[in-house]
Amino acid sequence: MKKQIGINLIIDVYNLSRKFFERKFLLSLIKDLVKITKSKPVGVPIVKRISSPRYPFIGYSLLQIIQESHIAFHTWPEYNYLAIDIFSCKKIEIQKILNFLKKRLNENVKIRVKKYDRVCYI
Repeated sequence: MKKQIGINLIIDVYNLSRKFFERKFLLSLIKDLVKITKSKPVGVPIVKRISSPRYPFIGYSLLQIIQESHIAFHTWPEYNYLAIDIFSCKKIEIQKILNFLKKRLNENVKIRVKKYDRVCYI
């Protein structure tokens, strides 16, 4: 027998301008997504600035653990691309999240969404 234990939203955001890749903005965005999803944060977001000789551009990875699972961001400013991963063990309003992102990012962004039902076999 299989049981759905949550959903995983994979959200790709394209065509962002540089101002949306600043640490302060990303922190604000992840905190607002916690509120929009009516989740409960566990601790503060983890923020890592990523760069290396192999990947000379500077991007950020953010992770907010929530009681219901997690919300994560990974940025590629050189491609004007933001990857968002939301995994929740409770029901979330997908359209509300997308409406919020479109309004908050307030420009010509393209958003692609994939929803995966997370299941376990018992």
